[in-house]
Amino acid sequence: MTLHKQPWVWIIVFSLVLSGAIIFFADDVSFFAEEEVVVVVNDEKMSKKEFNMVLQQAQQNQEERRAVSGEYFSEEDIKKTAVEMAIDQLLLVSYAKKLDLTVSDKEVDDFYGEIIGHDPGIKTKAELFNAWEDEGFNRREMERQVQVYLFYDKMYDYYLEKVEATDEDLKESYDDYIAWLKEIDVKDEDAMPFEEIKEELKEFIIQEKALDMMEVEIENFRNESNIEILI
Repeated sequence: MTLHKQPWVWIIVFSLVLSGAIIFFADDVSFFAEEEVVVVVNDEKMSKKEFNMVLQQAQQNQEERRAVSGEYFSEEDIKKTAVEMAIDQLLLVSYAKKLDLTVSDKEVDDFYGEIIGHDPGIKTKAELFNAWEDEGFNRREMERQVQVYLFYDKMYDYYLEKVEATDEDLKESYDDYIAWLKEIDVKDEDAMPFEEIKEELKEFIIQEKALDMMEVEIENFRNESNIEILI
């Protein structure tokens, strides 16, 4: 398992937590009990306090888009985006369980170790949990986010095993590479030979096919799922 694999729109917000960002909105929390369920997908539920984490991530994403495009996003737009992100998270976990994928305690501990290894100010799991608690999260809430990430990782590996790169795929990918070089005015003789980049092309094709298949099958699962929005 490696940290470079990233979910689509439900990227885990550990970087926000460890950098000291405030994830929940006090005004919102005052209207709801912290454990009140606000989104349900099949048997998976998300509390209001957990949703506030997703809401903050949606706000950050929209602010980044606004900085690039100048497009304005209302509070309602951000909330709708957050609801979709929450649904995606719960849908992912529900679908992973349908595939009989599991996450072991060791895998969770290894993931904590990776997080700790990326922050020089945190050296133990206890310090990590304290950092989360200082930002308003308890251990259970953050374990939900860890669960989402690890289930995504397991599912990604599951689909990698279901696809392959054919000779036709490799030829098409190499042709695309040559066409791209021509677009940027690179001479044919300067192109890397097929045999030298064959394995790299193969890896790229398999990853792309796995993600495409995974996205299609999750969307099919969404269409047959019971989704409740209670916020």
